[in-house]
Formats: sequence, C-alpha cells, structure tokens
Amino acid sequence: MVDAVPLAGMREFAAPPWTNESEQWQALDERLPADHLARRLNRAVDMLDLNALLESYLGVGRKALRPDLLLKAVLYEMQNKRPSPAQWAKDVRESEPVRWLLFGMEPSRARLYDFRDRLRPFLEEWNAQVLQLAMELDLTSASRVALDSSSVAAHASRRQFLNEERLQKRRQLIDERLQHLERGEAVPKEPKQPGWLAETESGLRQQKQRYQRAAEVMCERQEANARRGSSKRKPADKVLVSPTDPEAALARDKANVFRPLYTVQLLRDLDSPLILRCHVLTQNNDNGVLEPMIERMVDNVGVKPTEVFVDSGYVSLWHLEFCSQAGITLYGPCQEND
Repeated sequence: MVDAVPLAGMREFAAPPWTNESEQWQALDERLPADHLARRLNRAVDMLDLNALLESYLGVGRKALRPDLLLKAVLYEMQNKRPSPAQWAKDVRESEPVRWLLFGMEPSRARLYDFRDRLRPFLEEWNAQVLQLAMELDLTSASRVALDSSSVAAHASRRQFLNEERLQKRRQLIDERLQHLERGEAVPKEPKQPGWLAETESGLRQQKQRYQRAAEVMCERQEANARRGSSKRKPADKVLVSPTDPEAALARDKANVFRPLYTVQLLRDLDSPLILRCHVLTQNNDNGVLEPMIERMVDNVGVKPTEVFVDSGYVSLWHLEFCSQAGITLYGPCQEND
C-alpha cells in the first residue's frame, strides 16, 4: 500500500495523486507484467533503510515529494540507461512503469535534478545494505571476484588544454576584469573578446574558483613530473590541465582520442550479478588499485576474497605482494592480455 510506508521517521511529505485504490494506478498495474523490472525495483527499495535520506529534508516550506517513490523511479531509469534528469522529466509523463512507481507524481525537471544531487551521499551505504543482505541470504560467499576498469570521458572539452603559462595568463585576465567590475569601471574593449571568458561578474567569479583549482592541479602535476626520471620527464610546458575539469586525467581513450578521462574500477562477484565495490579514479592506469578496492569490499561485506581475476594491467609487484600477504590468489596474464 502506498499509504502505509514501512519507514521509521517518515516526515510530512506531499501525498502522491494516486493510491493503489485509484483507477489510474490499477489500470497501469494490470498492464505491468508480474516479473517486470519496475516491480522488482519496487520490492528492493522497500527493503532498504532510507531514514538517512528522509532526515536530509528540513521539513519546512512546501512539502517535498515522496523520496522513496522518487528513488524507485530513478533506479528504474538508470537500469534502462537513461541517466539524465531531463530524460526522467519526460518519462514521468510518458512511461507507464515510471508512472506506476510514482503513483502519478510528475516532478519537474528542476526537482529531479535536485533529487539526483541529494542522492549522492547515500548511494554507498545503500549498496552496502544490499551486499550485507545478499551475504545473509547466502546468495554469494564473495570469495571469487574479478577486478576490471573502464575509461569514461569527462564532461570537458578535449580541445582546450592549458600549460602553466597559458593558465596563468587566463587567471590574470579574469582578475583584471573582476577588478574593473568591482570598481564600477567600464571593461576595456578588446579587438576580439576571448570566447572562453565569462561576461558577467558572477560568471567571472565562478571561473576564478575553477581556474584556482586548475592551478592547484597544475602544481601537483608539475611536482609529480619533476620526480620522474630524466628519460620519462616531460618539458614543463608540456604538462597540461583541463580548465573545465581539472581533476580529470589527460590520456588517450580506447578510440585513441586524447581527452580528459576518469577511470571506473569495478569489483564484480563471479558467483552472482553483484558489484562488490566500485570507485572512480582520476588516473589512466590500474597502478595501486587492488589493495584499496579489496579493503573497501571488506567494509561492505565483511570478508575478503580468496581468488581475484584481473587483466595484465593489475599484475604488478605491488599487487602480488599485497595478495601474498592477504592470502589471496591473483590470476592474471603477465604483460599481455593474449
């Protein structure tokens, strides 16, 4: 029953337009197959402890929409490879499974973006709850796992990289423009306005913060470059950073395109469909990844694996030494994935 929420500490949220007695909801329910993904997700979310999410609402002003129902719809959309709140805003009106999950709620695009951002602090704990329940039900022993990674493109231009000199020139130009605006002076006209430069004071302040972070990352990269051996050290002016996503690693993707990247690490259970641990890194290799991934897996499920399967990128002296000390057998090709 939508009216009987089995969650301790449920605050006063806005009631959805329908209950399970509503004709509109019953019509959708009749058309939804018994084994449909929406039904499985509905049952799964009901098993989670969502009290931390509920307590994140202040309980003032206009009543918030039911977060448990929103979560069910968001998970359904993600499972259908629709990760954008802009897509969700369309589906809350047009997708029958989504409307069934939401009991007729039609949150706006802005509300869906806000809800997506609100979820971030709770995802890891919910994943741990699922894994602990799977262990209690003997769905897996978590003894055999596979570790793999995949590069994903950052939301940043692959054509706008700066070296230290160009970065400092841009920071100086931003500061000069802000000083003129703060003194109420007219901004000097230039023959050609830089396309990257914000026009408003608020935009310039945001750029100032972002470029400050880019300068910090540049300093870290210059220091790391200086520590390399002479044969592997780059000229200082060849050390680059992306001003729109400074933390992203700059490397070639699988299509051999040089661009800002993140690396997603996945620790998969080989005896069930479960993901035992995932992590996003700002590096373009698998160095030093195995140990922290195993440690975080232990935090989630309480046990460490006995066998780990990897590709050649993980077969290193560092990883072999860790596995030997932890009593883990590491399987992987040496040097080549042939």
